[in-house]
Amino acid sequence: MDITLIVNPGSSSKKYALYEGAREVFSALYERTDKGFGKCLEVNKTRELCEDATEGQYEDALRDVLARAREAGVLSDSSRITRVGVRIVAPGSFFTTHRVIDSAYIRKLQSVRESAPLHVPHQLSELSVLREVFKDARIIGVSDSAFHATMPPHARRYSISKKDAELYDLYRFGYHGLSLASVVRQIGKDTGRVPGKMVICHIGSGISVTALQDGKSIDTTMGFAPTSGLIMGTRAGEIDPSALIYLFKQQKQQLDLTERTVSEAGGLEGLLGNGDLRVALDRMSKGDVDAKTAVHMYINGIRKAIGGMTAVLGGLDMLVFTGTAPERNPLVRQLLSKNFEYMGAEIDTDENERLGARAGVFSKESSKVTVAIVHTAELSEIAQVTRVF
Repeated sequence: MDITLIVNPGSSSKKYALYEGAREVFSALYERTDKGFGKCLEVNKTRELCEDATEGQYEDALRDVLARAREAGVLSDSSRITRVGVRIVAPGSFFTTHRVIDSAYIRKLQSVRESAPLHVPHQLSELSVLREVFKDARIIGVSDSAFHATMPPHARRYSISKKDAELYDLYRFGYHGLSLASVVRQIGKDTGRVPGKMVICHIGSGISVTALQDGKSIDTTMGFAPTSGLIMGTRAGEIDPSALIYLFKQQKQQLDLTERTVSEAGGLEGLLGNGDLRVALDRMSKGDVDAKTAVHMYINGIRKAIGGMTAVLGGLDMLVFTGTAPERNPLVRQLLSKNFEYMGAEIDTDENERLGARAGVFSKESSKVTVAIVHTAELSEIAQVTRVF
């Protein structure tokens, strides 16, 4: 049977999976952390091995994945890989559709490199290796924005002239769509229905909060590029345009420096000198005043977005947290869901602790709003899309 390779080159991690039909036979996560590099490998959803990695293994992760898959006996030859699905995070109407990647696609991606500097360069680098290694395979660019195509015009438009919006393709495209699609799919499968009014918070190195009506996106916090919206690990999120213009002038109109300030040296990185939420929480627990301020800014921004999206929906049936931060840490979930009784969400703090890093519901039985943690499954969602090409 032919094998499909799935690739998710993120801003601080790289994820890979091999599928035989609909069955995942191998997966790998390569991660850049404040302590260095690490990787976790899993064979047939059973045997897992996590270990330190070198910078070289991280940079050349694809070839390391193929070698380890052969060692594990799940890949006899790379020629068995006939399809490759790659998550694409890029601004522009062109990238709101899943497409076969060819030379024209690469040129289009290169043209928006400066608009999404935390994602597009990594994607281009990964695609360069993929096209070199898999000359005969079909490589699919799986859009991370396609899920938001259901947003109405009033949620997609910026308040600039229609002429400029069309000329420069300036719209709110939204991101984390593959994560959202996977969460909706899981909820529908597990409960037999999708709640009518749902808010999903994806919280990892990037953060977005999305309002969903009957499982479809109607509004989201990320806009033109994935640097927009809420405070993130290294991304500043929303800044007053006048403040940004002022910053640009103060930095002697050095566009690269200003761009780096808000995308790579913003967020928790800018506030604390470290973009890892775990470090911020640890410092806060030890009485660090700056860390306490940063964590409150981070959490309050997400909570305000939840309130705003609930207003957009006209109420709420289900609040979902997904992404590495809430999936791994009960304290993050507790902070995020505090004081939501006003909208009918009652949290069971004991159940939240018991769940640990597992998925599940942690609202009380009496709660009018279901509050849950659902593990995102972006790789599986990319595989679903890739199989139809």
